[in-house]
Amino acid sequence: MTDCKFLFSNDVISSSRDVPAVATLLQSHPGAYTTTRTHSDGACILFGERHLRRLSNSARILLSRSPRLLFKPEKSETSFPSSFIESSAWDSAVKSLVKDSVYQVLPIALREARRKEGEELAITTLFSRNAKKVRGIESVAEVLDIYVHKDGAPISSFPSSKTNFKQLEEKLISKLFRILGRMANRGQKPSEVIDELPADKRACSSLDFRPSTSNSSAQAIPTTILT
Repeated sequence: MTDCKFLFSNDVISSSRDVPAVATLLQSHPGAYTTTRTHSDGACILFGERHLRRLSNSARILLSRSPRLLFKPEKSETSFPSSFIESSAWDSAVKSLVKDSVYQVLPIALREARRKEGEELAITTLFSRNAKKVRGIESVAEVLDIYVHKDGAPISSFPSSKTNFKQLEEKLISKLFRILGRMANRGQKPSEVIDELPADKRACSSLDFRPSTSNSSAQAIPTTILT
């Protein structure tokens, strides 16, 4: 894919030479952002729900604790009502805003991008404070400007739809048992190692590594279709 970039901002879609590199966009606009990519020829967005939660939580934290990080310096003292930021409607509103914005540009990007076989679209979503709408806050859309940047991303470093996930699973299980064997030789128990981990890492250690009884390879890669 050659020089194929798309940007959705303020209901306007720009493409190619009019669109800065994603690094330039992030440097010129303060805010919260997350980056993911499409999968299965643009049919879904990898870890979509996880990225939505990350973006929502990051924007909430910045608005409530460090609004200066969403503003240019002259707007750094602006504050927002905590009742609005912490409301139960925040996450659903952010989710709706992101989905609407992504799907404004995604079909166009998939149609017009000169993609080679095995290429997907990298997607960066940025929330930046809308400094022109400081007063009269009634919705998330009035608090934040959203930028959706899409670019080509070679998929060679990611599993393709033809990957044999059963073989990958067997290799992971084999490696796990080798690790457990070395632990046993040192007189360690898996539970002792897990107990020494921090709480946030301990939860990751409770994953079930047993082979799945399902033959569906779709379960092996946690993709999310944003619908």
